[in-house]
Amino acid sequence: MQIDAAFGALGGYLAERDGWDTPAWVQDPTHHTTAWYPAVPKIFRAEADRENPHAFRKCGIFIPRRSLARA
Repeated sequence: MQIDAAFGALGGYLAERDGWDTPAWVQDPTHHTTAWYPAVPKIFRAEADRENPHAFRKCGIFIPRRSLARA
């Protein structure tokens, strides 16, 4: 379920960033989780809470914005 949420968050993020329509499957609740910090050490969680992109927050994924520098 967390991996589905991560893919949903990335799909929503890229759609918002590039001006596309958000795919319908991103809105599906099965692509959401509860406050998951994938590979974010505890020391950086406050940063992830502050900088988390909207599409990721909606899906329950928390990452620092710099994690998307290559997306």
